[in-house]
Amino acid sequence: LDQTGFIKDRYSSDKGCRLSCRFLYPTLLTSNEHIYRKIRFLGEGAFGAVILYRQCPTFNHVAVKMLARNYGIKESMMLEKIQCADPDKNNLLKLVEHFSFGVQHCIVLEKLDQDVLHFMAHENQKPMEVSEIRPIAQQILVALNALKSMGLAHTDIKPNNLMLVNHATHPFKVKLIDFGLARNISDLKRTSEIQALGYRAPEAVFGLPMNESVDMWSLGCCLAFMYFYKNLYPRTSEYEYIATIVRLQGTPPDNVLQEANQKQFESLLKQMLCVDSKDRITPEEALNHNFISMNHLSKSEAHPYVRSAHRLMSVCQDTENGKSGKMADWKAGRFTAGVPASEGARAPALTQGRTRLHGQGKGPGPPYISVRQTSGKSNCTEPYFTQL
Repeated sequence: LDQTGFIKDRYSSDKGCRLSCRFLYPTLLTSNEHIYRKIRFLGEGAFGAVILYRQCPTFNHVAVKMLARNYGIKESMMLEKIQCADPDKNNLLKLVEHFSFGVQHCIVLEKLDQDVLHFMAHENQKPMEVSEIRPIAQQILVALNALKSMGLAHTDIKPNNLMLVNHATHPFKVKLIDFGLARNISDLKRTSEIQALGYRAPEAVFGLPMNESVDMWSLGCCLAFMYFYKNLYPRTSEYEYIATIVRLQGTPPDNVLQEANQKQFESLLKQMLCVDSKDRITPEEALNHNFISMNHLSKSEAHPYVRSAHRLMSVCQDTENGKSGKMADWKAGRFTAGVPASEGARAPALTQGRTRLHGQGKGPGPPYISVRQTSGKSNCTEPYFTQL
């Protein structure tokens, strides 16, 4: 038992394991304002852990992020800064309070549901429909637009930092979380090591000048992951990552993938994934893109698919209007009506028509890029992004 009240369990380095400490986190936490009673452990990352606590006397459930004090204070200061931007309106994580407890710093956050990566792995277990991706994209773009207006860059956007708020009551309502690596745009240096490999902007890899557009690249990679249920770029090494970028970013022929919805989605992806950061789309521009605004579907408003898409986008509006779709509707298939004929019927099996480029099979190994065929007449055999 150390001076903080934590019970430490040290793993021996004699067995080739990294010497580390796991804490049995305290049953009770006390701040100047509240007492928190532990419910259960939620997860851990490189810099700390997240535990579910019940706030007394309100009995609200909160997520308490416990970090080493130097990391915790830095993240708390960043979270305090973004609270000025109205977290609920701008789809940003809400801070309740923060305080030191022994050698740890505790950040008390609103309790959310699950991250997109967990949702896809454990509930969806398949690529997401573009009508499901759209509301997520819109909400994170709003968040990035708010961060940009404050002169901030997130620098760690990936599927497990896109959090579903409550998928049972508000399907695909999301918030951007984890601001431990967020920084002022003016502090982004050529030598900064930012972003997870596989979601890292080319300028960050090549050591070029950077700005907030690094987040747009990462978001583009996230949307592609949702669409394919595979990483667009390998995460094995920087060499493989750069080689794949060079191989895949080609000029698209005009006669490929003409269907309206897929084409608009791919258009937004291309603009997010511009190698030159100066040409990369901004959050404000992306919010006005046809994929988000659905202007390209305005002539088919009566079609079930379009009505379904509009219902899914209702989570992007204030929940007070009572128009958000419910989980029962989503499970019943009322959110996944057929695609209009003008867009081309997609194959029922979402894994149909895939071409593996980095090895065959679904086991461990480098990811593969796949071709999603959008009509029976397609003869596409080349890597997906050489066709965009």
